Parts: sequence; structure tokens; C-alpha cells
Amino acid sequence: MGSNRMYAVIGGSHLIEASKERINQTINALQELNSKKIGLCHYTELRAVSLMLDKFLKQFIIITAGTLLEF
Repeated sequence: MGSNRMYAVIGGSHLIEASKERINQTINALQELNSKKIGLCHYTELRAVSLMLDKFLKQFIIITAGTLLEF
């Protein structure tokens, strides 16, 4: 579509029992993608969500059952 930027990364992060180091590696990888929205859902524990919100406040979407996204 004329851009190399990914619009959204959405899905389960599987960081439920991840170390802080692994969560930070995931954050670094997501920063490199430079997507407009990041929506994490299943298997993303509160600690990972908190760190993600700290880095991606304006981009982050908390997705739960029944969340509807329109693009």
C-alpha cells in the first residue's frame, strides 16, 4: 500500500511466565516493527501488559473476549 510500516500486531504474546528479560526482548522487537497498533491478548500476564503500556501507551490495545476491531 505504498508503506513499509505494519499497521497492527495482534495476538497472544505467550509471555505468561516470561522473564523480564524476555519481555524486554519482545518489546524491542515490537519497537523495530514500528506498527501503529499493538493488541495483545491471551497468555499475556499483567506484568507484561504493564511494561508494554509503559513503552507503547498510545499504540497499545488491551484485547479481551468480545473486543471488536475495525480497520
